[in-house]
Amino acid sequence: MPELILVSVLCGASFIAWQKRTAHPLLNLDIFRNRLFVVGTLAMCLFGGTFYGIMYLLPQFVQAVLHYSPISAGKIFLPSTAVLGILVPLVGWLSDRYPPHWITLPGLGCALLSVWLMAQMDWNTSFFYLAMAMGILSVGMAAFPPPTLSNAIAGLPVHLTGHGSGAINFALQLGGALGTAGLVILLDRQTAFHGQYLNAGVNADNAIARQQLGQLSELVGRLGVPDTHQQAMAGYLMGRIESIWASILAYQDGFWILIGSLLLVVVPSLLLSRWRGLPRT
Repeated sequence: MPELILVSVLCGASFIAWQKRTAHPLLNLDIFRNRLFVVGTLAMCLFGGTFYGIMYLLPQFVQAVLHYSPISAGKIFLPSTAVLGILVPLVGWLSDRYPPHWITLPGLGCALLSVWLMAQMDWNTSFFYLAMAMGILSVGMAAFPPPTLSNAIAGLPVHLTGHGSGAINFALQLGGALGTAGLVILLDRQTAFHGQYLNAGVNADNAIARQQLGQLSELVGRLGVPDTHQQAMAGYLMGRIESIWASILAYQDGFWILIGSLLLVVVPSLLLSRWRGLPRT
């Protein structure tokens, strides 16, 4: 891992040095002299990390915890698609007439509400709840990117708009890649952490654990498991329950991290509105 990071840093430094020297750069670095563009790019990078993080966590959750089929998991996104089809043209019209924060901040509020709802999910969550959360999220998906993109690129001179458009879209994808990778690592580590924590509470001194083990023994007995195997089967089932809850808690941690990243997006979004209309720098 350190070697890969070192190689990445060297490649990035080499690319920047080359772009400064060549007569026809692939990426004109002058775009980063404009503070309006820089804050817009930062906002899109952070939003991309959150959006793609949700697109990773939610399907994984519904298939791993709720045992939805891939087709059923895909149906959760149908209401949000309809909302996007309605709102995106409207947001494009409004973003030309009003300051960005009038549109982006309510959108971020909807996204925050949606991710908060997702952070409450467990193995009893219904399909309607999931579809509703995605529908609310789609308001933020429609309201945030168009005004941010248009106002960030509008701050650039005309001859740099092509470079700016490519760079800000790359920032969106980069944020998504970094956010998804971070969540994969978080999910793995938090599942192990919660599993160890839950398992530590299962002992002879824990009255709740003893009660649950007795209830599971009674349940498997009713299912026809012989008396000699009931205790072992009950212990196995308790272990499976612990494993499921460890996974649920890890997913919840992931959604709380995404809530934090959305709160960070508010800062560059406000700066974008504050600096909009000021002389270009």
